[in-house]
Order: sequence, then structure tokens, then C-alpha cells
Amino acid sequence: MRVILSQIWKFKWPIAAATITAALVALVLSGYDAPQVWTGKTVLTIGVAPTKNYLIQEVGTGLAPIKTQREVIAEISDPLFKKKIIAQTAFLPATAAFSREMTASSLRAVAIKNDRDIAVEVSAASDEDVQAVLGGLATEIEKEHKEIITQRLEAVSAEVEDLQGRIALIEKSIELGSRAPATFEDKPQSPMVRQDAWRTWSDLKDRTRRGSNLIKFSEPTIFRAEPDSYPRAARSMGTLRASILAGLGMLAAMIVLTIVVRSCPRESD
Repeated sequence: MRVILSQIWKFKWPIAAATITAALVALVLSGYDAPQVWTGKTVLTIGVAPTKNYLIQEVGTGLAPIKTQREVIAEISDPLFKKKIIAQTAFLPATAAFSREMTASSLRAVAIKNDRDIAVEVSAASDEDVQAVLGGLATEIEKEHKEIITQRLEAVSAEVEDLQGRIALIEKSIELGSRAPATFEDKPQSPMVRQDAWRTWSDLKDRTRRGSNLIKFSEPTIFRAEPDSYPRAARSMGTLRASILAGLGMLAAMIVLTIVVRSCPRESD
């Protein structure tokens, strides 16, 4: 024990200098605790639209999500898509460089709840930058999904209009056929013909009703990107940075102390 204490006392000044240096670094950096990163978390709800299979063959589910959760998550996670969003986002000049880097590394999407909800999270250097990123992302996603749902609903609307025209023709035909013949040459429709006409009319009515319901119950994609619609919070990096730098300072002091100790001549036994 005495030998150890004697060695410590012999190098008391280098040890004291190293300790004071590390303490000063920790003391100076401990006060640097300003929030540098803001994180926003919101929810995207995928809209529903008529499915392709139903539009083409009238089979399967009539309404389904415009895209699956997996497809939307993959799109948001795509590096090329992230670059596109970042390029279109108007960051604050003072924080633009750091926010671009943070957005590229932190933007992510995770499936939650049912098969339509997705949690979206992003971090940036300021609250304004977080809002700008989510706003740009919402605009891009909603625009893409709106084009899909508009295209499909236009197909449904065209079919409903065609069905309504055919129904009108059948109704006119049934009405004319049910009247008494005006002349001897006119022949009334047979009961079988009228029955087939009514069956066709009923089938077209059902198809028209289904098409109208598809239009009625379709829903657009909703991306909650308004400033007051999702939580945002500041996250401080000051304490973490101070701890890392203080540790590096202590490591540097230990290295210097080791070099000094090794460079000192040893006493002969």
C-alpha cells in the first residue's frame, strides 16, 4: 500500500493536472444542454377504394385499402423517396444542413392498429423543420393516393351511368310492351319476354346500387400533418455530448499521464 501511495505521490502533479483538465471539460460542457433535436410523431390512415379485381371481373372484395401497409411503409423508407421529400422541403436556413441529415436517417413508418393506420416519425433540428417535412410528406402521399382513388371511382361512375342508361331502355321497352296493341299488326310481348326483361332490370339495378355504394363509401387517405394534430417534443443532445467529450478528455489525460510515467527514469533497486 505504501509503495502505491509513494508512486502516486511521486506523480502527484501530472495526476492533479489530468484530473483538473477532465473536471474542467466536464464542468464547461455540463452547462451545454440546449435542445438541438425535435421529433414529431403522427398517424397516416390509408384510404379505401374499389379494388381492381372487382372493377374488372366483379369478384372479390369491393372496397379495400388503396395500398397495403407494407407498400406504404416500404415507400416511405425508400432512400430515393426520402431524397425527393427532402429536396421539396423548405427547411430553415440556419438548420437546413443538419435537418436534412436527421430527416434522411430518422424518417420511418411503422404499422399500428388495424390494416390502415401507420405511425410516421421524423426528427430534425427545429420544430419548424419537423412540420415542414411531415407537411411535404403528407402532400406527396395524399396526392399519389388521390390519383389512384380518382381513377378507380371514374371507372365506377362510368359503369353506373352505362347501367342507368340500359335500365332506362329496359323500362321504356317494358312500358311499351305492356300497352294494348294500337293496331291489329302490333303484337304484345309474351309473359316470358317480360319476365326476362324484369330479371335483367333487377340485375342492373343491383349492380347500379353496388356501384353507387362503392363511390359513397370510398375514403381518401388522411395524413395528420397539421401542427396541432400530432405531438412534437424537443430532445436534448447536450448532456450526451458533454458526457462523451468528458470521457474523451479523461482518456486523453490518462494517455498523457501514462506517457509521462513511462518516460520517467526508474530508480535502481
